[in-house]
Amino acid sequence: MTMLNPYAYNAGFAGQDYSLSATGVFRRQWLGLAFTPISQQVNVHAPVAGVLGGLGLTFESDAFGAERRVQVGLGYAYHLPLGKGILSLGGRANLSQYSLDGTQLRTPEGAYDAGINHNDPILLVENEGGQVPAFDLGLYYRDATWDLGIGVNNLTESTVNLSTLSLTSFRTFTLNAGMNYELTYALDLQPQLLVRSDIVQTQVSLGLLLSYEEKYFGGASFRSFNGVNQDAVAIIAGWQLSDKVRLGYAYDIILSPFKEVSSGSHEILLSYNLNRQYVFSKPPNTIYHPRAF
Repeated sequence: MTMLNPYAYNAGFAGQDYSLSATGVFRRQWLGLAFTPISQQVNVHAPVAGVLGGLGLTFESDAFGAERRVQVGLGYAYHLPLGKGILSLGGRANLSQYSLDGTQLRTPEGAYDAGINHNDPILLVENEGGQVPAFDLGLYYRDATWDLGIGVNNLTESTVNLSTLSLTSFRTFTLNAGMNYELTYALDLQPQLLVRSDIVQTQVSLGLLLSYEEKYFGGASFRSFNGVNQDAVAIIAGWQLSDKVRLGYAYDIILSPFKEVSSGSHEILLSYNLNRQYVFSKPPNTIYHPRAF
């Protein structure tokens, strides 16, 4: 459900929900396998009139096998009215904590009866980690009917040096586009495109959502790698619990060879929108015309 959480991958989206907005996501991949990826992500952002743009905070936690990553970030996006929408240019500074637990690593030639001996001098024998800064940039345009974003994450490709090896977060580029078609008074159709690439590998996601009375929504997305390898089809459903709270769920039907050993992936999204355009500052003074009453 990445399409429902654009600030997670584009720093330029800060404040583009036109209100204080908070989103939390939990994702667990490839059920049925041990040490599969588990991700949690929370972000909060809002437009702030006093800074001519939006401010945002992010928290992320990822676990994949013996590797862990925890990251917090603070971002700002400058908003420029353009045409019928807003063009924003944003940046985000992050602090990332990486760790690798060597006690969970095993090799066929290792000896583990009397301790940890991988018989491989590169592998760690204990849990090691370190902290590094990371930076993101994003450009985002949005109006009532369509949006377009370009971003880059891990701009400086930060590296954590451990005792025998290093962990590097590679620079990732993103491109997203979406539209909103009003089919009827109650039905809206929303096609979405998301492309993510580190130049070596490219992931393409095509999605389609249908919403009814802006309260219920459902759809699907198709994900592939390098235009050849089919990865998964996600079935998406959700509803607006109130005028401020939205709940979404997605189930990945695996198309790759992982389908032989995994039953799929699950993702839950919970979002909150205050529905107030001005959050941390007063709205501009309004001059009322006596003939309007």
